[in-house]
Amino acid sequence: MIYSVTLNPAIDRIIHVTDELTRGKNNHISESYGDIGGKGTHVSVVLSCLDTPNRATGFIGENGKEELYSLLMDRKVNPEFFVLPNRAVRQNYVIMDETHSGSFMITQTGPSITPNELEQFTADFTSRLVPDDIVVFAGNPSRLMTPNDYGSLLKKVKETGVRLIVDASGDYLKKPLKSRRL
Repeated sequence: MIYSVTLNPAIDRIIHVTDELTRGKNNHISESYGDIGGKGTHVSVVLSCLDTPNRATGFIGENGKEELYSLLMDRKVNPEFFVLPNRAVRQNYVIMDETHSGSFMITQTGPSITPNELEQFTADFTSRLVPDDIVVFAGNPSRLMTPNDYGSLLKKVKETGVRLIVDASGDYLKKPLKSRRL
């Protein structure tokens, strides 16, 4: 099985405005919709488009979970996230205008994860893994998770004998590599 792990998934709110986005002016929305956010979830979307069995996992806030699950299932993705009670799914806003000269992105940090929740997720997730599995960690976790905690999670996953692929940046990639946890 291929697992995509998104530790900080989001709902991207895509907003199209008529004309050029201008400060100090009433900019009118021509279209808006929700879409899947988070690199790991995008991995699962692509795999599903290729008819490759996969499961999307990670952490998800309880508030907004149903909307994100619906978006994922519309794309034939099987979501199996660890639900964070009393917290919301991260929301990002992408504003695009008719000039097509790029977009404006406004992003949230994402929910906090307690040490106990990280431990529960790690134990549950690693108990499902077998050596033939492929695990893809894509995107950085919430800034509220330390690079050391992230590295420990990667190490525990790697110890199950799976093929581990990591697409992260900054200290979330550097620290685990330097400490030889991967």
